[in-house]
Amino acid sequence: MLNPHKKTTQKRHVCPRNCYSTCTMISHVKNGKLYQVTGDKENPYTNGTLCAKAYSYIKRNYHPKRLKYPYYQEVKGSGNFKRISWKTAIELIENRLIKIDQTYQSFLPVALYKYTGNLGVKHYASEEFFSSIGPTTRIVGSPCSSAGFDATVYDFGRSVSSDPDQLAKAKVIVIWGGNPAATSIHSIPLIQQAQVRGACLIVIDPIFTQTAEIADIYIQIKPGSDGALANFLTKTVIEKGFADQSFIDQYTIGFKRFSEKLDKLSRVDVLQETGMEDKALEVLTEKLMTSEPVFHWIGLGLQRHTNGGQMVRTINALAASTGMIGKEGAGVHYAHSDTWVFKNQQAFFNEHEDKSNRVLEMTKWIKDGPTSLEPPLEFMWVTCRNPLVQDPQPQQIRKHFNAIPFVVTVDQFMTPTARWSNLILPATTHFEEEDIAASYWHRGLALNEKAIEPYFESQSDLRIMQLIATKVDDRFSHPSDFPVHDSNEDYLRKQWTEAATNAFGIPRFDDAKGRLIFPAVSKIAWRNKKFDTPSGKYEFYSERAKNDGYNPLPINQATNAEENYPLQLLTPHDPYALNSQFHFLGLGKDGEAFIAIHEKTALDRGIEDGDMVKVFNDYGAFTLKAQVTYRVAHDVVMIYTGWYPNQGVNVNELVPVLETDMGDNCAGAKGIAFHDTFVEVERKF
Repeated sequence: MLNPHKKTTQKRHVCPRNCYSTCTMISHVKNGKLYQVTGDKENPYTNGTLCAKAYSYIKRNYHPKRLKYPYYQEVKGSGNFKRISWKTAIELIENRLIKIDQTYQSFLPVALYKYTGNLGVKHYASEEFFSSIGPTTRIVGSPCSSAGFDATVYDFGRSVSSDPDQLAKAKVIVIWGGNPAATSIHSIPLIQQAQVRGACLIVIDPIFTQTAEIADIYIQIKPGSDGALANFLTKTVIEKGFADQSFIDQYTIGFKRFSEKLDKLSRVDVLQETGMEDKALEVLTEKLMTSEPVFHWIGLGLQRHTNGGQMVRTINALAASTGMIGKEGAGVHYAHSDTWVFKNQQAFFNEHEDKSNRVLEMTKWIKDGPTSLEPPLEFMWVTCRNPLVQDPQPQQIRKHFNAIPFVVTVDQFMTPTARWSNLILPATTHFEEEDIAASYWHRGLALNEKAIEPYFESQSDLRIMQLIATKVDDRFSHPSDFPVHDSNEDYLRKQWTEAATNAFGIPRFDDAKGRLIFPAVSKIAWRNKKFDTPSGKYEFYSERAKNDGYNPLPINQATNAEENYPLQLLTPHDPYALNSQFHFLGLGKDGEAFIAIHEKTALDRGIEDGDMVKVFNDYGAFTLKAQVTYRVAHDVVMIYTGWYPNQGVNVNELVPVLETDMGDNCAGAKGIAFHDTFVEVERKF
């Protein structure tokens, strides 16, 4: 029972999830126990509001299924886990690493399999440790955003977006394949402010999303056809005399070549490719030609196609042709890399460029596994990632895990990846450690304060790396220089860089204490019209893209997906989930998987709302409930991505290992074309 006389303490935290908002929140603690989480009213972007996931953090933090201790099983997948001490766990790791070092005189048999399950700076300690012991094996490539980042680099030279408050100053907001009402709720008030001032919100999406519900114009197009639409809109803008010739002449190169290619586009072909009605195309064109400024928002889901990067380039080109770059309330907004400026983050973002490491491209890893490698993989470390849910073809990845003698997973719950590991180490939450987390959408910064002690025997990524380094530091042939004795604060101080000072306006880590730092002046990307491309201009024609084997011009290309089945499966994020990180809370539609299917498609298959149906393709099959709806087109079905063990559903088992067209430059490998998956659905009798 809480002591009523005990003083309540409050701490500020930064949500470290891979999400646009990077909310700050206030924890309320009594007797060392978290009892309330509220939004931070001092945050000018989130304004004291949190999403449903964040409001569930107390339940998540004290969930009975949260991991309390290290566990070990000798045979992966057996389920014969035994609770062990941290001393024993570290000894198991120590003995494996030393044996590998003695056997191979190299750590190439050691693999790091990590992504962005926690964007806190301290969680990049894993990369720093494995980099400190010499060359290792890294599984590289992004399941998330790499094709889009590469595309923006070809056109602009760097991925930079204006601050989100520019939304409120737009006259037209075009959202391409994004759903901020579910994934960026704090941007919605800014959109609504613009609408109150007379702005038109246009949502272009194969799914009638929560954001489409508040749109002034909703256009449902076929998945992967956005590039055809953007190119035709650009052609029409040019033909009607609405191109910004002054901007084009002064600040761009390659426009003439680009416009000549557009001449070949046919209105009939574009309508057929996109599935749009002629009237919808007419209305959309009229809006873009008669209103400005225009704010284009490209959702991350749009570029998860085999033509994803090129589609992003076509939308960039539309904005550039109309001069909507570097203006207040305008621009193309994808994400920015301005805040990825801390020292240890570079080991993650640039790991594919370290020529001493052995790099395994994610798609090749999933297809081929570790069996043909020399020296072989003997040890794998998984943290901030759940590949047996997050990545395509988890059934293949399970086989690869089984072929590796020793797999370690650091997590907070017994995920499918944890179950298929030898050793599981319990991790702390952001209420239990001090850290920094920055956004890729706004440019705010706050220190994440520690509010409570770690849950049972949980440890942070930094502390785990220190425990290992302390044991093995002087016993390797390549001694580590990992900072084993640094306190949390000392470690974070060392991550501060000159780039961090430039980004946040403070000279050192300690200046962030007790403060919430947001820029005094809203950033307008490319306001000075000086681009970071080789030419210093916006590049309609990119020599870099050509040298990398791509079309140098932003001309649409069709997808090259495997269309062996009639229905295209889209797998966006559930508004109440994030991959598997909130699975145990049962948020959303009772925590159950369902498939959204168009009324006509359902009727043709004898399916009624609520029926149990089989969803299948050449890669897998499972059974779940049908939701008959108008929200998807007749040739599209939708299942929220994730893991639903009570139903035996793991959505990514149906997803083939298809590559996006781009992604190599920013992530070392092409991305995953999740949305080019095709299935069939039939009623279960």
